[in-house]
Amino acid sequence: MDKRPIIISFERLSPSVMGAGYAYDLKYENGKIVLENNIKNSKDLKDLDPGESDELYFIKEYEAGFDECAEDSQILIYYQAYIIQQKILGQEAKGWKFFDKYYKCKNKKKVRIGLKKTVDESYNYLSNPENYKFVLNKY
Repeated sequence: MDKRPIIISFERLSPSVMGAGYAYDLKYENGKIVLENNIKNSKDLKDLDPGESDELYFIKEYEAGFDECAEDSQILIYYQAYIIQQKILGQEAKGWKFFDKYYKCKNKKKVRIGLKKTVDESYNYLSNPENYKFVLNKY
């Protein structure tokens, strides 16, 4: 177990009923709260690495009940969650490999571009220490 205190956060993506989301660790470093992004140095991050089969299960369940390529499909929520999680873990290429392997709709190239933008924006927000406020109350 890591020896320093951490904050483990979970972000649920909309629509929340789908259960898709990602987790990340925050640590206090040099007077700021920062994103933990070194999986080699953190057992806690290793524990946040989802198995490919776990994510694939949810995708298959969605595909069984809905047309995943329909215009109003929400299937991308699962890919987004998986790719963001992998990016947080420093394994972004693993997330994109998953997308390339399992996403099967015709608009794949266009979707990938939009998804990349969303993943990068989310990660940039998470990794900016200015987005976290820590107030120490002295009693």
